[in-house]
Amino acid sequence: MAYIGRDISNLSDRAVLDNITASATATYNLLLNSVAYVPSSAESLTVSLNGVIQKPQSSYTVSGSTIVFDSALTSSDSIDFILAERAITLTTVGSGSVGTSQLADTAVTTAKIADANVTTAKISDNAVTNAKINDDLISGATELTSEPADTDEFLVSDAGTLKRIDYSLIKASGGGGAFESALLHVQDQKSSGTNGGADVSGYQTRDLNTVVTNEITGASLSSNQITLPSGTFYIQASAPAYASGRTRLRLRNVSDSSNAVIGVNGEVSGTTAVTPRYFVTGRFTISSSKAFTIEQYVGTSTHSSLGHATGDGLTEIYTDVHIWKVA
Repeated sequence: MAYIGRDISNLSDRAVLDNITASATATYNLLLNSVAYVPSSAESLTVSLNGVIQKPQSSYTVSGSTIVFDSALTSSDSIDFILAERAITLTTVGSGSVGTSQLADTAVTTAKIADANVTTAKISDNAVTNAKINDDLISGATELTSEPADTDEFLVSDAGTLKRIDYSLIKASGGGGAFESALLHVQDQKSSGTNGGADVSGYQTRDLNTVVTNEITGASLSSNQITLPSGTFYIQASAPAYASGRTRLRLRNVSDSSNAVIGVNGEVSGTTAVTPRYFVTGRFTISSSKAFTIEQYVGTSTHSSLGHATGDGLTEIYTDVHIWKVA
């Protein structure tokens, strides 16, 4: 709402001038606290004579610090009062004249600071503490006490441009990575004194009946078949052979009727009491969940070439499979 009232440039206050005793004259001195007072004009005075307010410039005039009535008064007249209206001078505060001592504590509020007007020059070194930094800013204020989640982000410099990257994209690279935490380990375990099984000529599926470790989500073992989710994997598997003639292992993709990884070839013949282990190792990728078996080729069937028991009272272990999910 607009201001209603007198223009502030015309503000004034009023003072009662010293009493004047009338006598046989028309001219009298104007005093304020015994000091000569010079009014700005006759109109700035309110004069009461014998109970009647006088009209300026007609009943009286002023000259300097004197008032002159239009005719001489007598001692029987009474100058009741003279009010002087004094102008108030509004002072403009000079530039640079307001110091910190003129400002009350908490007087400068956020509303008085224009946006984008606090520069780095106004902030002291070490003035911004961790308490003033949001949790979503990277400051190192909070310690991570466990392995990051896959969606946790790290900052990297890509040719000088700062970018963020999910932990899931880097956790498998360098220093072992997936070989430390994304392992499926399964075996063919049999009771002490039990042989590895009877063989037939050609490829046959090796027994797998025990999950030793499973750190791969979506991986499982059932009825000698290993089920794996989509991804890239590295396999290291072995199985024994005795008097089997020519032999090798392979990782068979049962779902697609294809060979995923083919092992090295070998041969063990005769009746010599030697039971070497044969290996299949390599990397493979699948785009969706698939079922796999470990298969062994037997060139000469002896009905006992899948491994001889040690018989030492411990669990007999024949086929041994390690699969890591590496991507």
